[in-house]
Amino acid sequence: MSSDKRHYEQFADGTVKDIEDEIPFAVPEGWAWCRLPEICVIPITDGTHQTPTYSDKENGVPFLSSKDVTSGKIDWSKIKYITKELHQELQKRIVPKKDDILLAKNGTTGVAAIVEDETIFDIYVTLAVIRPNQKIVYPKFLLNIINSPFCKNQFNEHLTGIGVPNLHLVDINKTFVPLPPLNEQRQITDKIGSYTVHIDELEKNKSDLQTAIKQTKSKILDLAIHGKLVSQDPTDEPAEELLKRIATSDNRPYKKLDEYESLSQIPKGWTTCKLKNICSDFIVPQRDKPKSFDGTIPWCRIEDIEGKYLNGSLSGQLVTEETIKEMNMHKCPVGSIICSCSASLGVQAITTVECCTNQTFIGIVPYSSVLFNEYLYYLLKSQTKYFHEIATGTTIKYISRDKFEELHILLPPIQEQYRIVSKIEELFSYLDNITLNLV
Repeated sequence: MSSDKRHYEQFADGTVKDIEDEIPFAVPEGWAWCRLPEICVIPITDGTHQTPTYSDKENGVPFLSSKDVTSGKIDWSKIKYITKELHQELQKRIVPKKDDILLAKNGTTGVAAIVEDETIFDIYVTLAVIRPNQKIVYPKFLLNIINSPFCKNQFNEHLTGIGVPNLHLVDINKTFVPLPPLNEQRQITDKIGSYTVHIDELEKNKSDLQTAIKQTKSKILDLAIHGKLVSQDPTDEPAEELLKRIATSDNRPYKKLDEYESLSQIPKGWTTCKLKNICSDFIVPQRDKPKSFDGTIPWCRIEDIEGKYLNGSLSGQLVTEETIKEMNMHKCPVGSIICSCSASLGVQAITTVECCTNQTFIGIVPYSSVLFNEYLYYLLKSQTKYFHEIATGTTIKYISRDKFEELHILLPPIQEQYRIVSKIEELFSYLDNITLNLV
């Protein structure tokens, strides 16, 4: 900076440019603005551009790419290894060493990590090496600056590429860095470090609390389906009487499940049954995908579920009555429960619209006089672990319609089902508010 207090940049050919208008903001007395290369002892460069020849861990040399620098640190857990012959060849380009900063040039662009020890390794072209001049800049201070939103915004202005963003060396070299005196850099870094310890502890506590909330919800559901969440009301019509009426209307005998008859823990007014005894239909979708979506009836996938309800196709995939007839598809009526029977087992939703689904789901239609659909939603939600146990298949797990039909449950009186759902949602709402305040 000259005596007129304006900022100038001198280039290799001796020319000087006034860059006062480019300076991002005013810095404190004793600080200065510089470009990133000005505080490096070697030109900023990247790793090898050639396709690597990989080796096993025992006979190879660690080989890092941008995927190994994703959270401000080097992740050594999933790195690959290259042959020692290739390693010898790559030494001619750049040898990363302790206190170098590795900057991701693509994928996780703009994320940097510091080399903390003398481990020998090589890098791919997706990483740039920044070697701080430690007479001017403290490496960990520079790391904090590079990982700051300030530098991130500068990097984002220069990203190129479609799909996978790329950051080029020429643009990295343009990066502005605010530079305090060296002693102040260390003080700032120490202060950031002390805050980081507290932040890490808070993040751990947050994670522990989120886990506890998840476990609490699971326990609430377990209490609910065993009659321990709300008290029984002796004036409620027993669930067994409801089942007898359904059996009579279907001209079939009612029989309590033998394996539960001796259980004294069954709450008063509750009974035992199979899911097929209290549902009018189990809708198994076709495996084929419709060829056109120019109708009015939602064709839904797991991506269309928003929390507790399925409100339609978020991507606008709609089929016609003709397509439904041609493909022999069956519509899930409003109020039915769709439950994933493959892939992401244990995902449920209540349909708020008449719809068809892909093969991920089975549609379950409860008898409303004996089974409250929202109670069934929580009942199925409580069975996620069991669904994983009974699913079959090697690559993709699957639960057949028969296994859903044969699911044994304890059935409360219909009035108690409403009270249980109300209590579950009251408690879940309280826990969800805690989760929201953690953000």
